[in-house]
Amino acid sequence: DLGTHKQLTKEGSRRHNPAWSPDGSRIVFSAAGSHGVDLFVVDAAGKEPAARLGGSDVDDYAVQWLPDSSVLVHTQGARSDILLFRGGDSTATAVLEADWVERDPRVSPDGRWLAYISGEGGRSDLYVRRWPGLQNKVKVSAGDEQVGQNSFALWSNDSRTLYYHQGQQIVAAAVSDARDSIRITSRPVVRDTLRGILADIHPDGRRLLVLDQSGTRDTTAARAVRRLVVITNWASALKQRMTPATPR
Repeated sequence: DLGTHKQLTKEGSRRHNPAWSPDGSRIVFSAAGSHGVDLFVVDAAGKEPAARLGGSDVDDYAVQWLPDSSVLVHTQGARSDILLFRGGDSTATAVLEADWVERDPRVSPDGRWLAYISGEGGRSDLYVRRWPGLQNKVKVSAGDEQVGQNSFALWSNDSRTLYYHQGQQIVAAAVSDARDSIRITSRPVVRDTLRGILADIHPDGRRLLVLDQSGTRDTTAARAVRRLVVITNWASALKQRMTPATPR
């Protein structure tokens, strides 16, 4: 009911990164408390106070609640790793740990692939591995130093497209199965010059939701303004960019 609102969280501070449980009955989120930034779970109807799920030795940021009731997170400390909090466990299971940053994990809707951002090689690139076995690592982003760093991976609902930031652009990488791995068939740009967080895709597959962080200034309050941006008609623009030019 969009006509009402209710505060669900009072625990900790700086509450952020909410993610729905698969059945919509609960919400996991990150909040700063006496143990640093940890994970909490709250009843979506607000009938019970939030309960601390647990946390690692560093700050933990909820990313995705999976169908098996586990929660996919990435950490933030001296480095960033990818962890899994399984239902009922107060300690995390390591998914990917390395001497470089690994963050923004997303399991595909069909449950077959894990996309994540890795700092391997000294820059941020998007990779995909088989889930949950983590075999067959494939680099998705082009890795061109001229186009900027990559971040914020997001799967389409049919698991056939991976959207991500490439500098200030949004790229749609077309994913094709290649036996037990994947193949990237194209990487068209669907939006230029947009700074922000690629947040979600509408169930109809035609609209992307972006938290704009372009730094627009409010001259009276002297503070940055954040806006929600809905990108429409991007599918038509994508088809136009993928259609070869007619020879003259």
